[in-house]
Amino acid sequence: MIITPKQTCIAYRCPRCGQGIKSVVGIFSLTGNKMKLKCTCGESELVIDRARENKYTITAPCIMCGSDHKFTLAANSFFEKELFTYPCTYTGVDSCFIGQADKVSKALDDNEKEVIEIYKSIGVEDAEEMLHPQYEDEEDEEIQDTDVLDTVIFVLRDLLETDSIKCNCDSPEYDYTLCNGYVKVFCKNCSASADIPSRGKSDADKFLECYELKLK
Repeated sequence: MIITPKQTCIAYRCPRCGQGIKSVVGIFSLTGNKMKLKCTCGESELVIDRARENKYTITAPCIMCGSDHKFTLAANSFFEKELFTYPCTYTGVDSCFIGQADKVSKALDDNEKEVIEIYKSIGVEDAEEMLHPQYEDEEDEEIQDTDVLDTVIFVLRDLLETDSIKCNCDSPEYDYTLCNGYVKVFCKNCSASADIPSRGKSDADKFLECYELKLK
């Protein structure tokens, strides 16, 4: 019997550069304590924490108020709703989007139009340019495949459990964050890191052969 793992799409808009960040998240990717989705500009990240009683706590950056909004969802809501949005508590504008990939993409597009109109109403004339950084390209907008992410993260956790991730730090503390097209593994103490490609099956198959990871 083939088991199809549950998955959902999650997205937010970076308060620093304005671009929409989204990724497919599989249930196997969330078997640990924490998962992060980071903007390509490096200035914001969405964090998913596994809470008790089969719930997930999401901390999402907000482009409207600049603060992080934190809320908790039951697993069935997180994985089974067609679309769930969480609004900014100060402005009512949605700051986080969870659900089916096509519905999340549409909601993110609608959110862009709403944000642009609000910016223009307060005198920001270059609102469109603010939400489309020049370094953003089509490749960055791709949604990562959940099977690829699950494979990469499964191997990462195996490397952690077998003490097979190394850096030059005397007291290493390793973590990882999701980026568009790759997973960044880093040491919190010495800032050494490695980027693991995760765009397609070939990336996942290649990483399956990794038995030691050296951070630089």
